[in-house]
Amino acid sequence: MIVPQSDISYSDSLRLGYERGIILMKEIKIICPEVDIDMSVNSGTSGVGGKAIITTVDKKVSE
Repeated sequence: MIVPQSDISYSDSLRLGYERGIILMKEIKIICPEVDIDMSVNSGTSGVGGKAIITTVDKKVSE
């Protein structure tokens, strides 16, 4: 979906970033179901660049 930058609100930008991140997380889990992942959504200063950031979660192993 392409939305002109002037027509998108800050909250819509974050929502779109979140939705894209969820789709990507599902694809990652299909390929590597054992990996633990975390996601956050950031927005640029203009509020039109919602980005999903997906990272792996380090598991602490007690010794």
